[in-house]
Amino acid sequence: MNSAITHRAFSRNDCESSIMFTNDNTEEYHKAKICNSSSGGMYFESDHSVRPGSTIFIKMETFGKDVIPDDITNKFFAEVRWCIRKGNSKTPYYGVGVRFINDLCRQCGQKINYDLDFKPNCVDLCRNCHINLDRMGEGEFKNCFENYLMGNVL
Repeated sequence: MNSAITHRAFSRNDCESSIMFTNDNTEEYHKAKICNSSSGGMYFESDHSVRPGSTIFIKMETFGKDVIPDDITNKFFAEVRWCIRKGNSKTPYYGVGVRFINDLCRQCGQKINYDLDFKPNCVDLCRNCHINLDRMGEGEFKNCFENYLMGNVL
């Protein structure tokens, strides 16, 4: 039996902080509580579910630099990676894992200019680095590199 063990690329910091988030381009904000964070993302719990793959806008209500990394401000975008229903049927709540969306390329540090013609897949790369990644062709190195950029190392 072959099993893969997932190792996190970023260490998690336990914390308790309040946030508000909105999703799907609405102006309705929902309250949530951060349970842990890293330089790549965070886990929070909320009474509202969010669709994995969606982009949310987060506002920190209370925070310190132990909650979010120095390069993230108190307002930022994040991609919902997963959302799990928790609690009981009378008082459900949701655990949500998000990945911070950067506007700087994780490979070269250049500003990423998103437009209708350039929508990179699940990694924060500029157009040039994305093209270079596509040129690698399929293989184990490319898969490991993509996993590293996504925040997981197998």
